[in-house]
Amino acid sequence: QVLVLRRRGDEGTGPSNSKWRTEAFRAHDGGTFAICWAPAVSPSVQTSTDTPVCRLALAPRRLVSGGADKQVRIWRHDIQTDAWVDQHQFPSGEHSDWVRDVAWRPNVGIPENIIASCAEDGTVRVWRQATDGQPWTRQAAWQLSASAWQVAWSATGSIMAVTTSRNQVLLYHETAGGSWEAV
Repeated sequence: QVLVLRRRGDEGTGPSNSKWRTEAFRAHDGGTFAICWAPAVSPSVQTSTDTPVCRLALAPRRLVSGGADKQVRIWRHDIQTDAWVDQHQFPSGEHSDWVRDVAWRPNVGIPENIIASCAEDGTVRVWRQATDGQPWTRQAAWQLSASAWQVAWSATGSIMAVTTSRNQVLLYHETAGGSWEAV
């Protein structure tokens, strides 16, 4: 199960001394090993004029998760039902063992979403969504010679780090053409 703690606003619900609300949902059969929040704002580019204008919009609350079922999923909080719904499940077979970690890339003004996932079988996947509402595609795939345990992004999202069971930290960066290479 995934447990989300949410600070109570002035909702007028629950005991007056309660400051946190818990939300739980079952994300993966066998257990959830990794979870990461989506960026809080979603940049979008308006091109209705001659000059593109970037504006920030508050994005819906979303999480990416990975688990024992070898799956990576995106969850979105539905404000109408106040429940977490399965928004997207990445294709089966991309990881053949437990998904150990997931990381949503900081978007820092870039109107795309990128998620990295890694698994016990040494697979690392990078998923890309050009803009909100567009389909997700696999941008990159690696097979490491050791179990991949964690993925993390630099603060600007320009470098991705992967840790392995062999005490390694591997660094990758995205090229201008959209491929990934070791640093």
